[in-house]
Parts: sequence; structure tokens; C-alpha cells
Amino acid sequence: MRAGPEVAAYTKFDKMRWNVTVPPTKGFKISAAGSIFSHTLSEINIGYGYAGTGIGTLRWDQTTPLLADAVYFGRGKGGTGILEVPAGGTVRFGTVSEPLSSLRLAYDDSGGGSSAATNAHLDFTTTDPVVEVYVTTDLSIGRRNSGAGNAAASGSLILGSHSTVVVGTEAAPAVVYIGFNQDFDISSGDNGYGSATGVLDATAPGSQVALELSELNVGRSLAGAASGMMTQGSGAVVRAEIVRIGSGGSASGAYDLQGGTLSAGTVTLGADGTFSFSGGTLELGTFDGDLVQAGGVLTSLAPPGVVTINGVYGLGADATVAIALVESGGNVEHDIVAVSGAAILNGTLSITLVNNPVFAAGQTFDVITYNDHVGEFAQINGLDIGNGLVLQPEYLKTGLRLTVTTEP
Repeated sequence: MRAGPEVAAYTKFDKMRWNVTVPPTKGFKISAAGSIFSHTLSEINIGYGYAGTGIGTLRWDQTTPLLADAVYFGRGKGGTGILEVPAGGTVRFGTVSEPLSSLRLAYDDSGGGSSAATNAHLDFTTTDPVVEVYVTTDLSIGRRNSGAGNAAASGSLILGSHSTVVVGTEAAPAVVYIGFNQDFDISSGDNGYGSATGVLDATAPGSQVALELSELNVGRSLAGAASGMMTQGSGAVVRAEIVRIGSGGSASGAYDLQGGTLSAGTVTLGADGTFSFSGGTLELGTFDGDLVQAGGVLTSLAPPGVVTINGVYGLGADATVAIALVESGGNVEHDIVAVSGAAILNGTLSITLVNNPVFAAGQTFDVITYNDHVGEFAQINGLDIGNGLVLQPEYLKTGLRLTVTTEP
């Protein structure tokens, strides 16, 4: 459907595409404040540059959700998608029971030839409306698809204090792409031109984010340039089997963990990938790269477990490493942080007891292993394990050992 310069409301559409697209230099707005909009669509495209550039603006304020298989802001070559929601307004993309399959911002999936840029920047911090997003399959911010030619796609999603984003479920994890360039098509001779840039900022106080993912890609390139940045605040819980940061030869990525929880089976840093860890909790399986922890808490995915750091591990004064000693079938098992490189120790080691383990004098637990180390923990909590027993820390050449001894 293509509409005129401005439409106040629509009534009902079933399984069709709703395209908001105009020639370059012109604008288009759909207003739906206070109206009733009921629909079930296959696609909603706001700013679709197919045979040329297209600019689309969705002006929205109602509690009725937008229901569709896929919603695009800025699609194709030269597509620019704009969303306007007033202060105190509401926009909902899907519902818990009827989520979108995909939400894609600045998504270039058209063929080669044009160098027109694709853009979509949704910033909810200015008017701070009520925003709800429910997605099952993929959230893409700044993505270029195969054979997309020499052009740029740039997208951002900046959440406000009344924003809620839910992507995937534990039973059916989704995929998130933040700056992903798939621009490679041998048949067309297209060998990695253009760029893809994406930003997701989830730091606004009050914002709520729940991501259940098989993959989280922050700056990933199969060919061409890609750049991604994700900033996570206290209201975000992100669980991913794999997190790629700056993955691919021409990719850069940055992940800034300031709060909330990031639970990752594997985090992989590319050559131009950075991971900043100043707050929140990192539940980790494997970290491929150097990990610098300025603050926050590092723990295993499911105690007792092993955290593997394939690189150097550096801790700041505000950093905490959590180690659990767990009763299991009459034995005491424990978390291990295994560092392939050097460990630069500082901050706090926090020891917790799970399921009332029974200790005996002389037991030893190698809780941190390393190739070499500098410094020591400034504080160790939980050394008194009861029944007149304590844990005695010993910094060995290859690790930190806790030995059960009687109280002096």
C-alpha cells in the first residue's frame, strides 16, 4: 500500500504489506494519534528505497499494537525511516502473545548499483514515550545483505526510561545484529563494498531489556566494513550462546557492560573489538581475548563451573570475582577461573557456600589458574567456613589455592 501525503487513520488490513515510501526530497507522514488501527500485516516498511530513495515517517501515539511479521525503518537503497512519538505517547511493536518476527532498522537488502545510504535512528530519550518491542527471530540495527552494492547502512536504537525490548525466548532464542555487513555476492562481482553501522543503547534508568539469543553480533563483517556498539545498563538481562564483537576482517565492535546481567557461553573479541566491564554481572563460559574488569562481578554460568579466559585477565579495585564451593554427592566441587595468560589481581574475591558443603582440614581448591600473576586481591570475603575451619589463600606460581585449615 502506498498512501498520500498524510493519513489520519486506517481501519483493518490482513496479511498485506504496508509501505510508506516517497521519492527523494519529499516527506511522508502517517498520523494515528487517538485513532483505532487494527491490522495483521506481513510487512510494515517505513522509508523503502526500492527503485530509488525513499523517506518515510510514522507519527504514532496509541496503545493499539502494530502487529506484523516484520517491521522495517529505512529499507533498501536510500531508505530513511523516521518514527515520531510525542512526550507521554505510546507505541507498541507486537505483544507478548503476538510478537513480531523481525524488527530491522537501516536494512539494505536491495541489489547493487546505487550508493544511496540507508538510515534509521530511533532515539526515545527526547520525548521518552512508552515503547514496547516484542520480537521472536531477529533484531537488526544497521545491516547490509548479500549483493547490496557500494552503499552505507546506519541505524541506532536509543532506549528511554519507559522503553521495554524483549527479543527471543529461552525455548526459541533469537539473533541480534548491531552493525552487520553481509555484502558479498560472487555472481554479481560484488566483493565487499559499503559499510554497516549499528548502535544499541540500553542505559536509560527504567528501561527494561530481555534478550534470549543464540547469537549477539556487535560489529560483524562477512565482507565490507562493519561497526557496532552496544551499551548495557542496569535494566538489561542478555543471555546469548555466543557474543561476537568486531568479528571479521573489516569489522570493529564495542560492548560496554555498565550494569544488568550478561550471560554468555562464549564471547569472542576480534582484532578491533573491545569489551568494557565496569558494572553489572558477567556470567561467563569462555572469553576469547584479553578481559579487563574495572568493576562488576564475574561468575560462572552455572556453579560449579569453569570460566575460561583465553588471554590476559586484569582486575581493577572495584572488580569482584565470585567463587562458589558446592556440595555435590558428598564431595565439594568449586568454580574455577582459568586464565591462559597473566592475571593482574586486585579488587575482591567473594567466596560463597552452596548446599551446605562439609569440609575437612587439608582439602585444597585451586580456584584461579594462570600463566603468571601480578598483585593480590585487596579483599577476600567468605574465608570463614564454619565449624572452626577457615580457608587459607596461597598465591602459587600458576594459580590461587584455598586450603582448609583450623582456625588459629
